[in-house]
Parts: sequence; C-alpha cells; structure tokens
Amino acid sequence: MSRFSYKDCGKIGRVQNITDAWTANGVSTDSRSLEPGNLFFALSGERFDGHGYVKDVVQKGAAACVVSEKWFLQNGINFSGEKFVVTDDPLLALQNLARLHRQRSDASVIAITGTNGKTTCKEMTHAVLSKNFRTIATQGNLNNEIGVPLTLLKIEQDTQAAVIEMGADKKGDIAFLCDMALPDSGVITNIGTAHIKSFGSLEAITETKCELFDFLTADGVRFVNIDDERLRAHSKQTKGLVTFAINNEADYRAEIISLNELACAKIRIHAPEGHSFDLQLEISGRHHTHNALVAAAIGFSLGIDEADIVSALESYRPPSNRMGIRRHNDVTILDDTYNANPESMRAALDTLMTIKRKGRAVAALSDMLELGSISTEEHAKIGDYILKKKPDALFTTGTASKIMHERAETISGNFYYEKKNDMAAELKKFIKPGDIVLVKGSRGMKMEEVVNELIS
Repeated sequence: MSRFSYKDCGKIGRVQNITDAWTANGVSTDSRSLEPGNLFFALSGERFDGHGYVKDVVQKGAAACVVSEKWFLQNGINFSGEKFVVTDDPLLALQNLARLHRQRSDASVIAITGTNGKTTCKEMTHAVLSKNFRTIATQGNLNNEIGVPLTLLKIEQDTQAAVIEMGADKKGDIAFLCDMALPDSGVITNIGTAHIKSFGSLEAITETKCELFDFLTADGVRFVNIDDERLRAHSKQTKGLVTFAINNEADYRAEIISLNELACAKIRIHAPEGHSFDLQLEISGRHHTHNALVAAAIGFSLGIDEADIVSALESYRPPSNRMGIRRHNDVTILDDTYNANPESMRAALDTLMTIKRKGRAVAALSDMLELGSISTEEHAKIGDYILKKKPDALFTTGTASKIMHERAETISGNFYYEKKNDMAAELKKFIKPGDIVLVKGSRGMKMEEVVNELIS
C-alpha cells in the first residue's frame, strides 16, 4: 500500500497536529471502505459532501482528514488533537498528491482514451502486461478527475506498469488528466459522437481526445489507429509511432478469420518483421478485434512474449454489462447495458444479428443520451439501421427512442413503451426458449433493470 508522509501532506495543504514521524497508508474518499491508517479526502459533489463523514472516519481510524478551509474554521474546534490537512479544495489536493506520487515513480504509465472501447482496451492491456510486470489499472471506468488520481495513488514502490483510462466531458479534460498521470505511452481507440452535447462538434471531440498525443514528449510512444480517419494525421510523426489497423497497412494489423456461434472473433495478428499468430477471443462482437490488437501491440512493444499475449487475450472475459452473455431458461441475453452511443449501438446490433440462434433475434433498446442537437437525427439513423439489420422484434423505451420505433415501423414485432418497467414486463412475456435478446441504452437509462427482470 502506498505511504504518504508529513512532508507530502505539507505540499497539498496546511497541516494540523501532524508530526514529521507520521505516515498514512493509502487514501480514501469513501467512509464505507476506509481502512485504518488511510488519508481521507472529504470531497464534495452535487449529491454528497465528504465533510459530513469526518467524525465517522476519525472513529474508524483514519490517519488524517483532508478538509476545506471553510469547514475547518467552522468545525475544527470539535476535533481537538485530530490530524487534518486544510486546503481550499480537497479535490485539487487529491490531484496534487497524485501528481507528486506519479513524479517519484519509475512505473511506465500507459494512457488510454477514445469514444468507444477504452475500458475493454484497458482491461485487455492490463491482462497482457500483468503476464510480465507488476501492473495496476483503472478500476472499472473510474476515468475522471477523481478516478484517475485515485488510480495513480495506488502505484506502489514495486509497480512496473500502470494502465490509466481517461474520459472526457469537455475540452481540456484529457490534457488535465495527462498533466497528472505524465504518461509514457498513449492510445486513442477511436473518435465518435458520444458526449457531443457538451463538446458541440465532432471536431471538438477529436481535438480533446488528441490532447493525449499532444501531451506526450518526443520520447513518448503514440499508438495510432489509422483505420480512423480523424486519427490518421497523427501517423505522420514517425518518432515514437506505432500504428495499428484492420483495414489498412500498419505496424500491427489484425484480420478476422472467423466468428464462432457467440460472434467471438478468431483473429490473426500480423506483427513487425513478418511475424503473425492466431488467437480466439471470448467476447462477443467483431469490433473488439481493435481492442485486442492494441493490447497485443503494447505488449510486444514492452517485450512480452507471443505465448503470454495469446494466453492473456484468450483468457479475457468481459464484465457482465459490456457485451456479457447471460443465459436464463434457454434464452440468451446480450447484456450491453453499461452505455450507448451511435457507434456502439450499431456494433451491438451487428453482434446480435451475427450470433447463431435457434429462435428469434430481439433488440431491447433505450435512449442514447448526451447527443444534444443531433439526438433526433442519430436516433432516426439507428432506426434505419435496425430496418437494415432486420431483427425479429424491437422493444424500445425512452423519449428519444420513440423515433427508432417510428423509423423501424415495418419490423414485424415493433413495440414502444413510455415506461421501462412496462417494456421489461412485456418483453419477459414475449421471449421464448432459443431467443437471443440484446439489451442496451445509455448509462442514465439504467437498462440493467430490464436484464434483472428477464433473469428473475
């Protein structure tokens, strides 16, 4: 567990009752999971205020609490003798400590961002690197201004590699996270329309994601997806460049040899110097080939053997809500409920129609959020795509998804419900043994509740 001293705390705020003989073991922002000896950061948000739990964490054995100046002036007198780090902004203090911790680490940091696939890419890369190195990675998708510093603060003295996922909601986010993580290598999986409401344009999304490449030093390694035309320009800088692709010539190229009955791809990876090898993925969807290709390229660049790369990627299994396969009463449920945007929605529909089945292909879909002014257009396009793919039935719920329902009107079983619970109940009655059901929608639509109803 990482250790932080009196001097470290003095660099992020004003210390109270902390001596130079003192150290904290690890950090916490959650009173429920705090362990004795942790440095507790009292973060505040729209729905919570960590300052309300200071008494609890002190009783649980927190080494010290990082609190705001305002709170300390009003409440510090009630905690006589307790250890505090007082600062204008506890979140900024957390980020500053993470930057300090990263600066004194020799670990190789690989940063991964992109519109789609970054979490799966990160998990696959972690699996590959863990074959040879003591590796940490972002937990789940904790890829924001809180999650990234928390991950960096888990780097220990013997950590050799850290795989850091980075998300962005606005321009400057990636540069801000890079300034903390100081990555040695960077990957942008692709550029798409997710979060376009807050960015305003695809060009702004591209510019923000590419802050990762712009931040890397001349010695940094850029892994560039030249299948994405918006990223291809970054392949012109030859120093520290590794390219990957499926549809174009590249340093690392993958081809899909076959898809099994669950639409998991068997792929062949062509590496430099005429070397190639095959592997069988165990995650549904041909689009995950790019993620495996990135993980393999990073592994090779760090000297990991082919056999270990194949073993890691063939052993990888996705989380249940990211193209996870659920089976209940001989019905196959394709759980892709974590999130949705136009690109991932098309990929999920492709996968649904590729999986071999005894019965019907059923799509249960909800809104794609954060699309702003292009929401109507993009939902209409998905409706058209549903018509093209021709599933046997379509169940939709959500305000924007009504457009998908209307555009796909000629699908024989086409049902729309204003209430998600009603859709789930009717879908459960509709499906039969042998059917396969895709369940997908944006995070805010909580479509996992539909999955839970189907398997209950």
